[in-house]
Amino acid sequence: LPVSGSPEYKPRQRWLPFDEVQKLLGELDAPSGARVAWIIATSGCRGEANRARVGDAKPWPEGGYLVKIRGTKTAARDRSVAVVLPEAVALLERALRDAQPVGGLLLRQSSTLSGNWRRQMLAAAKRAGIEPVTDNDLRRTCAQWLRRAGVPLEHVSATLGHATTTMVQRVYGRLDAEAVGKAIRDATGVAATATHLQQSLAQSVESVESMETAGCAKSPANKASDGGSCGGRTHGLRIKSPQLYH
Repeated sequence: LPVSGSPEYKPRQRWLPFDEVQKLLGELDAPSGARVAWIIATSGCRGEANRARVGDAKPWPEGGYLVKIRGTKTAARDRSVAVVLPEAVALLERALRDAQPVGGLLLRQSSTLSGNWRRQMLAAAKRAGIEPVTDNDLRRTCAQWLRRAGVPLEHVSATLGHATTTMVQRVYGRLDAEAVGKAIRDATGVAATATHLQQSLAQSVESVESMETAGCAKSPANKASDGGSCGGRTHGLRIKSPQLYH
């Protein structure tokens, strides 16, 4: 079985919010930043980024881009993906702008990318003041953005080039408690319901307090210090003033 099939396997959960992506890109040169932006926008791995060619990204009339991903690992990895999230579109356009194509290949492998890419990424993350970043973290970022936008699992899997949703559920698109809670609120409208219930409860409390206040004002007996809701003790007469029998 692959490692991810082991019960003891604990998948890495690192992914980057958009502000961390911006910090990371600010510490990379143009070709390196283009590569990072392309991977996050398209979900392509490093090998797929190496094979990306000029013209693989085409504007989509529906909005965004359709991008050819030249995957070779499995049949599902040779795919086309739709880049439509605003953040992903912005990154893809940055990649297309900053890429320095060579011989038809879109993403040039500069000296900072050959052999020590991981070391360069770790150094850039350290300078940016964020946690270390790996290639799979960039792919996981794409999956997390899609999942948190409410995209169904099967569509996220297709984007990443997986034949089933298993890897998205266990590794790439695994949501934390806050994201799950938000998804539940969005799906059920529970936040609006809770607000309505809180308002109803507050109105009920106010109504009860108004009735008690009105009752105290009308009944002089309830003004005694030892009885009624205004006095601190029950206003049952047998308890307040028990009768003595001989």
